[in-house]
Amino acid sequence: MRKPKMRKQKKPEEQPLYLLSKRERLVWFLSGAGVLGILGYTFYDCWYTAALIPIFWHFEKKAVTKWNDRKKQDRIAGQFREALLGMQAAVMAGYSVENSIREAWRELRTLYGEEVWIVQAFQSMVYKLQTGQAVGNVMKEFAEKTNVEEILQFAQIFETARKTGGNLAELMRITGENIGERLAAMQEMDVIMNSRRYEQRIMDCIPIAIVIYVRTASDGLMDMLYHNLAGYLIMTVILGIYLTAVWLGERVTKIEV
Repeated sequence: MRKPKMRKQKKPEEQPLYLLSKRERLVWFLSGAGVLGILGYTFYDCWYTAALIPIFWHFEKKAVTKWNDRKKQDRIAGQFREALLGMQAAVMAGYSVENSIREAWRELRTLYGEEVWIVQAFQSMVYKLQTGQAVGNVMKEFAEKTNVEEILQFAQIFETARKTGGNLAELMRITGENIGERLAAMQEMDVIMNSRRYEQRIMDCIPIAIVIYVRTASDGLMDMLYHNLAGYLIMTVILGIYLTAVWLGERVTKIEV
């Protein structure tokens, strides 16, 4: 079969994958400030604790980034599975590996549009192949950017199979099936655990809601716990117990596949 010629393209701009956007940072920053303000009012009768967010932002950003990275990795894995299907079909049709990547890029662009990261990444791979870079190195660099286990394993086996004349179409099929099985298991687990997570979120809010209700409905009833050393110590211990319970609840409902 005649292989299509690859027209020269300009170097594409590839957006960072695992960085929080300015909008995401602002939303999480304000959310953190709001939580600190509510905790401060509940346990210390002081809204000004919201101003402490610059101190706690480092820890919040670390936790949010970890959660955000995991979500993006799962999304990239699913999108890469679609790319593998396109590459597999192209290789079986007689295309070279380099041209199969180009065909996969076209299919991804049709499925997801120009702004999605994996589309930009595959466009960057096409450009690098046009400049003469080895397909194994290009695939390895892409895999390292994603930091997804299945893609990293695929890149390693892909280079070995390409050099030794292995069945690349079969490799793509097996990798796609492995990714699909893991994502299906994760979705099934999410369905099971979602109700538990919602229950946990409600339970996290109930103690705060009770304290705010008592303070609002019974004026002066809890004054003895505020604005004095003994009250601050008692409320600090209670806050520590509350935060520990929240942390344990998150650990129980967090299952990784």
